[in-house]
Amino acid sequence: MERPHGSDPLSLSRWERRARALYWVFGLVAGAILTYSTRYYLNSDGINYIEMADAFSRGKWSALVNLTESPGYAFAMGVAMMVWQPDRLSEVPFLKVVNFVGLLAAMASCELFLSLVRREVNHTEHTLPFALVRALAYGLFLFAALDWIRMRLVAPDMCVCAIVLVAMSIVLRIKQTRPGVSWSVLLGGVCGLGYLFKSFFFPFSWVFFGMAALVSGGLRKAVSTMVVAALTMVIVGSPLIVALSAKVGRFSYGEAGNYNYAHFVAGRGEPVAPPERLHQDPEVLGYDLGLLGECTYPAGFDLAAWSLGIRPVFDVVAQARVIPGNLMDIFRQTPWLFLLVPIWFGVQAALCAPRFGPLVPPSAAVMCGVTAMLGISLFSLVVVEIRYVAPFLFLGFVGLLLGARQKGPEPSSEPQPDGGLTSAADPASRQEEEKPHPTTEAGRTQGVCAASATTVQGASVSRGEHQPHRHQDTSKSAGDPPHEGAMNSSSPRLCVLAVPFLVAQAERLRATLRASRTRTILPASLLGVVIVSMCAFSVGEQAHRGSSSSPGKPSYREALYGQWSLARFLKERGLRAGDKVGIVGSVSPYWARLAELKIVVVAPDEPRFLAASAQQRAAALLAAGTAARAMIGYGDGFTALTKEGWQAVPGSLGYWCRVLDRGGTVE
Repeated sequence: MERPHGSDPLSLSRWERRARALYWVFGLVAGAILTYSTRYYLNSDGINYIEMADAFSRGKWSALVNLTESPGYAFAMGVAMMVWQPDRLSEVPFLKVVNFVGLLAAMASCELFLSLVRREVNHTEHTLPFALVRALAYGLFLFAALDWIRMRLVAPDMCVCAIVLVAMSIVLRIKQTRPGVSWSVLLGGVCGLGYLFKSFFFPFSWVFFGMAALVSGGLRKAVSTMVVAALTMVIVGSPLIVALSAKVGRFSYGEAGNYNYAHFVAGRGEPVAPPERLHQDPEVLGYDLGLLGECTYPAGFDLAAWSLGIRPVFDVVAQARVIPGNLMDIFRQTPWLFLLVPIWFGVQAALCAPRFGPLVPPSAAVMCGVTAMLGISLFSLVVVEIRYVAPFLFLGFVGLLLGARQKGPEPSSEPQPDGGLTSAADPASRQEEEKPHPTTEAGRTQGVCAASATTVQGASVSRGEHQPHRHQDTSKSAGDPPHEGAMNSSSPRLCVLAVPFLVAQAERLRATLRASRTRTILPASLLGVVIVSMCAFSVGEQAHRGSSSSPGKPSYREALYGQWSLARFLKERGLRAGDKVGIVGSVSPYWARLAELKIVVVAPDEPRFLAASAQQRAAALLAAGTAARAMIGYGDGFTALTKEGWQAVPGSLGYWCRVLDRGGTVE
């Protein structure tokens, strides 16, 4: 039997094809612009992934076993380093190409997801034209990828977004086809891959497994789906789980969650291997390179490793205090969007009743909404950045789109030939389909006369005219003809009078339905225009920020070359590869990687260090000199310390250096 045109997700309408073309053109161009304009930017934890990737590219697989950072993103960068082999100065611009590839993967995952959502919509009641749904989803996805996740960050969040959408697509596919174990294996493999990119996927995968079980059809299939998917995920992630458990001495799939909860919410205990305290006031700490192996900055390389022994403790008061702050952090990132979307949905709900579909088996809108709420809730319990929850915010937005409805008659469940602006839920098009299509003049006359007779009869009743009771006259024979003279004489005149009336009523009904449809489509279209406009504005702003400088805000290129100036300055002062140095406060450590130095001494409290007396600072530097050959600081606060031997580093945009001998004095 031939498949209906509208039920094929690959058969797109003209408007959907245009939306898809604009999506890919805008996404590729904007992604390329941001990749190039922000190629010199390096975030604080990006050096961890770079050093893991560098060690892996040189054959040291053990460098991928990190209690805080997952290995998937570092593995991808390590493979790129094997192919290209960039030097230290060009590795940051080069690795931004990996982010661009991640954007392509995320865009393809969004395309796959929307195609399966379209197939789902074609089999359920839906009223917003899917061309409009697709365009809105495209716009918000690009905004989430380019503004929330951001191309400039050396981080795995773009890849995680792609994996989340692929996992949701597999669940939708299972619902639509209910295949065998092959799709369960694929779902488990994708979730296992997600775990290798970010450890939160290990517990969160059960959300996808549970939804797959609900839509698989029958209890037996539900159990087998969950078991097969879970076993596959464990098998894919087992090498990392075994390595992490061996490193910690107990079962562990990653310690990032424990560290974050203990640090940001509530924790108890003492670290098993704390850094050595070299000086009390101001505090100076020494870090052992042997604990973490090869890295430039041990204190920031694996934060969870230094916190082993501190256990997370559930505290109701602390938890209640953290959640509102985390949610407000999400809201403050893009307040205009989080105000505009509820306003649009409120207008949509006022015009028509929203409908999200059944809970069991869950509809596409319900699955998107549940996944979004659980994902956002998981991060809001501990610590949140908007890039962490970007894929879940996108899914929640798609769920709202699928729950929006137009005012008017209930839509037909049959798929329409046009998957675009004329959908199965279009009341006007449905009315056109339900009109009779007479083929003869007699048929047209008969239809109009029937309507006229009904109208005239209703009018006479309303005037109170007496209608004689009609009963069967048994005195007449069955063959006597009825009295047709009066009816035949009045029927043509009534038919002629009824035609203009019926045409006018039909036009009035059509205009009403069209106006109702416009009232629901217009707000959604305006929302899409705002989202696309803000996405374009964000791309332009980021590109301008990356390529231009202003007082107090150097360009990304100038900032990176400032660190290169510091690395060159230290080499000119006699430091060699492998030497150990220290820092005061929170200082970007990439200059140490450029100079191949090791930061093993940290004075964490910069304000306290600057406020201490000259004698206290001298004692602290004396203690630091037992392990480090130089101390590095950043900012105007060190200007007052020139008499103590601190030197401004030329061309470094604010770095200061104090070169020490083993006794802590100026060389």
